[in-house]
Amino acid sequence: MLLKEADLMADKPRVITYVDHTIFTTIAQSFSEDERIFHEQQAIHSLWRHHKEESIRLVSCGKDIETDLIFWFNKQGCCVTDTLRARDAIDEFDRWGMIPRETIRRYKQALMLFEQIDSLPQVFNEQMERNREQNVYTIILKEILMKDTYEKTMTDFSEEIESILEECARNLHMWYTEEDWANLKRTDYRLNWDILKSTLIRMNKKPLFDGKEGEHVRYLFGLLNRTVGLTKKSCPKLPVEKGHRNFIITTVIKKYAQCKEERNARHIYNCIRHGISLLLTTDDDLITTFNKKKHLLTSYPGLRYTKLTLLFPSELEYRLVSNRVK
Repeated sequence: MLLKEADLMADKPRVITYVDHTIFTTIAQSFSEDERIFHEQQAIHSLWRHHKEESIRLVSCGKDIETDLIFWFNKQGCCVTDTLRARDAIDEFDRWGMIPRETIRRYKQALMLFEQIDSLPQVFNEQMERNREQNVYTIILKEILMKDTYEKTMTDFSEEIESILEECARNLHMWYTEEDWANLKRTDYRLNWDILKSTLIRMNKKPLFDGKEGEHVRYLFGLLNRTVGLTKKSCPKLPVEKGHRNFIITTVIKKYAQCKEERNARHIYNCIRHGISLLLTTDDDLITTFNKKKHLLTSYPGLRYTKLTLLFPSELEYRLVSNRVK
């Protein structure tokens, strides 16, 4: 449900809490992976009961949270392009047969919870992004969240991704039949995985898909699925000319290899502009970094009275139970 500014103000007696995408991706994880995750998952379910009972209100900015969820699903290898058709995309991912049914169930549960939160009006826009040197968003990003080594790490990482995707795209004509290539509606997970696995082995890299060790490969798989999908739509005949391959790969990397700090800065900016004092996340690095350096915000005009705290779901649940939320 889209909230207007007046709705927020009228609802002040309730605890208004902004949620980022990690709340939903935490629900999508297996209970067995980490005891801390289990603890936070239980707290999230408890907070959703509070939300339904209207003792708290869980909100987010629709476009930003949707974008984060789309990025996350693609990083798992699941080709989601918008949240309206996300269930269909997850069902197609399920039909591949490589993903445990419990994982698929959790993906759908995360979507269900996402659909139940209230959506705030969008405050971050492209014009503001072009003028970011003079705005609050830049202060949050550069003074609070950004690390000095990030830019070089991101560049190196993108170069590795680009070389692997180029090798995959160069050989598409050796894998795809004309009939399969002409099918624009279907993501052929089985065939795309065979292409990526073969490429990684030739490049002396392990094609591990599952668990923590498989994070990078799942991310590559998601990028390859988008690369193949966009190439199908723009190039009806194989093989694909090198210049066109490079254009598609650059486009995909630019869209899906997003800077984590930039995404986090948007959510913090949204909270400040909407006057929300609590941001719920399971990203412990983000919580530690922001809460340690948030005093820097008060040295800037217009931010002197900013009161924003980032916290875990379990911490908010404890505050609610002990009546310590203001």
